[in-house]
This record gives sequence, structure tokens and C-alpha cells, in this order.
Amino acid sequence: MTIFKDICICFMVAFMFNLVNVWIESTFLNHFLNENLINIQLSIMAITIATYTFIISKLEELAQKYESKFDRTYQALRGAIHEQLCCIGLTTLLLIVKNSTLSRQLPHFDFVIDTLISTVFIYAISILKDVGSTIFILIDIFKQLKDKSSNKN
Repeated sequence: MTIFKDICICFMVAFMFNLVNVWIESTFLNHFLNENLINIQLSIMAITIATYTFIISKLEELAQKYESKFDRTYQALRGAIHEQLCCIGLTTLLLIVKNSTLSRQLPHFDFVIDTLISTVFIYAISILKDVGSTIFILIDIFKQLKDKSSNKN
């Protein structure tokens, strides 16, 4: 349910961005996303994998020290990677459709497809935000554990 809610929020933000884009007659957003979105998503995925590697190593330290298991956390991390792969695949599909001459005949096609492409972009950014938040949560956990261990001594 959370993923659906997040996608809906991203869609609404993308819709508003595209309304403004059309209203001010700008082509920047469309050109930027058409030229860069796949590269941005691959970069976000590389950052995510590197960050999750760090997170998993720290969770393994915690698991060994406190005899805990983080199976649900590992599943969530794996799920986030799959989400990003789906975003890349969906972006590729949307860009193929956008550049198809057959679909140009549909009314309001450009606005709809640009909104969908923007939605995927905003969703990919939200995944990156979640990755960053995870790091800060992990830092807080380590601080709390350090404080507890120093209070025992």
C-alpha cells in the first residue's frame, strides 16, 4: 500500500510540474528527461547498491554482536533494488512509446506520456531519498548502541 501511495504522490507532483511546463511553454523538462533519465536512474541504482552494501555490512556487524537477524530488512533492500530495475524498464518502455510515430495520433498524448515519464523520475528520486534516510537511521542506531554500551561501563 505504501508503494501505491508513493506512486500516486509522485504522479500528482509530476502532473503539476507538467502543467506548469505546458503553461509557461517550456521544453526543458521534456528534453532533460528524454536525454538523461536512463543515465540518472542507472546512477541512482549504482549509489543505492553501494549504499546498501555498506548498510548490509553494518547490519551483519550488529547481527554478530547482538545475535539478531535482519531478514525483513534484507528483503526490503532487495525489494528496493527490484523497484529501481522496474523504474528503468518502465522508463525505457515509456521513452520508446513517446518516440513512436503511431502514438502521436492520440489526443493529449505528449502531456500524458510526459507526466508518466516525470512520475517515474520523481519516484526514482524518492527511492534515493529513502536510501539516504536509511543511512541516518543506521547512524542513530549505532549511536544509541554506543551510548548503551558506554553507560554499562
